[in-house]
Amino acid sequence: MRYILIFIFTIITFSVSAQRKYIYDDYPEKKSFPIQLRTNGLYWCTLFPNIGIEAQTNYGLAFQLDYIGAWWNKNRTHHYYSGYAFQFETRYYINNILTKSGDNDNNAENKALFMGFHAGIYLQMISFDFEFGGKGYMCNDLSKTIGVGVSGGYCMPLNENFSLDFTLGIGWVTSDYKEYIPHGEYYVKTDDRKKNFFGPTKAEVSLAWNINNKTKE
Repeated sequence: MRYILIFIFTIITFSVSAQRKYIYDDYPEKKSFPIQLRTNGLYWCTLFPNIGIEAQTNYGLAFQLDYIGAWWNKNRTHHYYSGYAFQFETRYYINNILTKSGDNDNNAENKALFMGFHAGIYLQMISFDFEFGGKGYMCNDLSKTIGVGVSGGYCMPLNENFSLDFTLGIGWVTSDYKEYIPHGEYYVKTDDRKKNFFGPTKAEVSLAWNINNKTKE
């Protein structure tokens, strides 16, 4: 876990430093970082409500935090479909290099915000409890199911306030979890398991709402 955090911090620091060469002195100063509220439709299709927030800097670099959570259960029949997760991503919008304020396209800045192709790295922390009337699988500690990966995608504006974001991520997930079986009102642990997975670990078709992409006059 310590090495994962060090890796993410190093990438973020390098990315911010690398983008400073694109800043122009006459570029209009922002009142605040542009912010999006977003939700992933694919997670809703799997009955996991979710919400996220993303803030973009002046360098095309953005920081995103998502929360995914659900608690569906039928105690009498021992059916559980529940869990929650936090997902943090640092992404770079490739077309979001700042332009001079004197350029012919006066709307270049607004068109660039949260738009076009992007690439990033992400960290996932997950807790879950799945059981369908028989054997169950549980991990109730966020620090025991962790994933890291790289992502790429495209953000398409729908209008001035909304956009649609398509993202796919490939990475590695490790999980320490328990297997259990129900006995009446009790649940008996039968085994401790550890699994590692490498492959697609993130898929996103998100509707995003741009809530403050304004600049000073």
